Amino acid sequence: MIVSVNELQLRAIIEEYSQSQNMMLLSADGVILSGLNDIGQTYAHFEEINKPVASLIRNVGGEEQIVVKKMLPLTGWMLVSLTPYEAATSQVYEIFRSNFLIEIGFVALFLVILIYLLRQFTKPILRLVQVAASIEAGNLSIRSHITGSNEFVKLGRSFDNMLDSIETMVRQITYEQELKRKAELAMLQAQINPHFLFNILNAVRLRIMLRGDRENADVISSLSHLLRMTFINNREFISLQEEVELVKQYMNLMNFTSKDAFRYEIDLSSETLHELVPRFILQPMIENAIIHGLRQYAGNIRIRAWKEDKLLVIAVEDDGGGMAEATVAELRQRLQGGVENSAARPETNQGMSGFGLFNVYERLTIIYGDRFRMDMKSELGKGTVIYLFIPNGGEKRAVESADGG
Repeated sequence: MIVSVNELQLRAIIEEYSQSQNMMLLSADGVILSGLNDIGQTYAHFEEINKPVASLIRNVGGEEQIVVKKMLPLTGWMLVSLTPYEAATSQVYEIFRSNFLIEIGFVALFLVILIYLLRQFTKPILRLVQVAASIEAGNLSIRSHITGSNEFVKLGRSFDNMLDSIETMVRQITYEQELKRKAELAMLQAQINPHFLFNILNAVRLRIMLRGDRENADVISSLSHLLRMTFINNREFISLQEEVELVKQYMNLMNFTSKDAFRYEIDLSSETLHELVPRFILQPMIENAIIHGLRQYAGNIRIRAWKEDKLLVIAVEDDGGGMAEATVAELRQRLQGGVENSAARPETNQGMSGFGLFNVYERLTIIYGDRFRMDMKSELGKGTVIYLFIPNGGEKRAVESADGG
């Protein structure tokens, strides 16, 4: 009777934990004394769980289980707990998953708070950057209007005060300049300057254009541009693009005065457009090609420019009558001798059209020294090509040399 009561008590305990594990009381020879099933029968996997293995995880009945056993003193009985490995680990994974989601939530909340604080901290800086960009675009009336009490607010207020001072100075300078222009106007009203001539030429061009004579209007426009570059622009060095534009106007005028119109082609590498060159170095070569190469008849002139071994290379080419090899050699000798001996210089007329090939060679040699060279290739009946090899940065070296002297 006592044993029966004890077995019932043990079964109640076992049933309480049966949802998560299988508990049983075994005798020394493996008979199930108490459990959920097969009481009084030998446990089928008794040998597997009774082996002296260090690991708690054993393969029982083809399934990995966590085996926990406790020997009861005096009786030799064994209290065994069998828990499926997957069931035990799934609970652990669930705990890990819950912890991971909670951590992600805290991290997200931390990032939101951090971003908010950063935005509040950097908002005055971003505002100052926007104001500075607007000022750079020419808007001096904009102000930051930053409010608060931190250091950036003080910086914003100082920035606004500086802008107020600058705007006041600009208005004062504008007013002074206006007075100065009025004073200069009174002095210049009685003078006739080149702008007067250009205005007259433009008025004539418009009248001719209104009468439908577009060709002569374009000729006057080319003449106006050419005179403007000649009289007003007094820079010694200009960009290659400006020099070529000047030559284009010159060739348009020459086409107007030539017996037959010639065609011209301009091929400049993009990296050469802003290279600085002395003014009026191409016009004499174009004049030479028109008068001596094409002999003022129809033909083709080509201007090319590219970079080669730290040199700016300019080529002026025509498909005119060309020269014999002996003539080319003689011309080279005259150019070289003319620079070394001023008495050997050929006589030239004054004015833009009289610079001549010799003057170009002499000017470039004086400016660049032996770093500059000119080359010519010509063939009878096929035309002539003149090459100018100009060092990069020649203007800077020339100016430094002049300052040093």
